[in-house]
Amino acid sequence: MAMFQFKGYRLRPALLGDLALAQQWTAADPDHAGRVDPKSWITQSELTQSYILEDAEGPIFFFKGELELQWPRIVVHIQFPPDDRPNFHHRRRQRVSQGLIEGLAWLEERMAGAVNEIVFESSTPALVRFSIRHLGFKLEDGKLRKPITLNQPIAGV
Repeated sequence: MAMFQFKGYRLRPALLGDLALAQQWTAADPDHAGRVDPKSWITQSELTQSYILEDAEGPIFFFKGELELQWPRIVVHIQFPPDDRPNFHHRRRQRVSQGLIEGLAWLEERMAGAVNEIVFESSTPALVRFSIRHLGFKLEDGKLRKPITLNQPIAGV
């Protein structure tokens, strides 16, 4: 699997050496603890690829994309770091928010023409609001959906 760099970020494959971090973050997540297998954050297959988005300060979040060819679409799963250190909350939110914005823009560009939409589910109200307001998702049938379209050139330009 390839590693990617864009706008000061590095998106690298999540590997076995990242399992301890995946276990720690999943155990600290009230929505994922006991429900999501931490090994899923390092799963790699033909249609499922798992990554860690990093910046100069280190890991921002785990990202797993599952390609569903019958639609075609990519189903996204994300594991955020715990919010467990004093004075960490504000900086964590900045890094995660900016990583989501830049990462989604990069993903859309890469996936344009290959998939019709990006889909994910969340039971976290703040993430749902952020995804609608800042990432362009729409909530439909309990899922957040964002169509992917090819950028069409403007006639005469």
